Amino acid sequence: MKVSELDFFLPSELLAREPRETRGESRSDSKLMVMNRKTQTIEHKKFNDVIDYLEKGDVLVLNNSKVINANLIGWLGYKERKIKIDLAGILDNGNWQIYIDDNEINPGDTCEFGDGMLTGTFEKMEENHVWQIKFDQDNVIELANKIGRPIMSPYVKKQYDLSYYQNVYASKEGSAELPSAGRHFTKELLEKIKQKGVRVVYVTLHTGLSSMMVTEDTFEEHHMHKEYIEITSAVANTINEAKKNGHSVVCVGTTVVRTLETVADEQGNLKPFTGYSTLYIYPGYCFKIVDKFITNFHGPNTSRIAMAAAFTGKDLLLKGYAEAIQRKYLFYEFGDTTLTI
Repeated sequence: MKVSELDFFLPSELLAREPRETRGESRSDSKLMVMNRKTQTIEHKKFNDVIDYLEKGDVLVLNNSKVINANLIGWLGYKERKIKIDLAGILDNGNWQIYIDDNEINPGDTCEFGDGMLTGTFEKMEENHVWQIKFDQDNVIELANKIGRPIMSPYVKKQYDLSYYQNVYASKEGSAELPSAGRHFTKELLEKIKQKGVRVVYVTLHTGLSSMMVTEDTFEEHHMHKEYIEITSAVANTINEAKKNGHSVVCVGTTVVRTLETVADEQGNLKPFTGYSTLYIYPGYCFKIVDKFITNFHGPNTSRIAMAAAFTGKDLLLKGYAEAIQRKYLFYEFGDTTLTI
């Protein structure tokens, strides 16, 4: 499928440039667009209305990963020149995958951040701008949270505190960027959902470089970077039981979808898993476990809109996005959201 088939014009005024709390609103005050695959219809709601689309016995699956201060400014070598890196995640070999907008790095180059608190060596370039660094310290996340800052999207109007990038239920540190679909949930809304008889469970995917643009001509040519995922036996059993009894699995965000679909077998059964995912979902993919899908509005030329199109269907998704733009929905991590049923 050509990437241009999911292209559209996104007016700059619809880029969410600030958290809605800074305007005196609640996170759950965001708009919700509901797309129904069976009837090919679209509804326009508030996010608090999401509870009306959940039934007793359903399982709501959230990503409990917590965002770290992944943007670090430091020095190449012994203060030869300043550099800026984005931490993407720790790999199974102990190195950290990072993004750096610099074409003059060489293997063996050293770096330091926070006046020498964090030091390391560039070991291997995976692809343009993507490197592996071997840090000399083991407590990289702890140090990054002290000396770094959140990765800031270019359209966000100022640097916001890390707390604005955390979901209310986040508990496991490791994400470079906010798993943003979960940002609309408040503790109060989650409690109401539980009281309705919906099971709320958590998986982990530490976000890294999966948000990078698709620069190839077709979605099939693109690939995803490794990201750490985890599903416990208790969560796997809860979801398996719900599916067996005919209840819906409601995934909050592309990260949850990738986690479950990575681990599910061909029959849609889950098992405990700790490891890495490179799963890339684009139109034509056959979903094994996801019944309903909550995700924010994504820009063109991204793997995230490819996944949304794979689940929702290209025509319905583009129809919904056209209505969203007409109705002034806001896009990206501080914006509004969708539910596909």
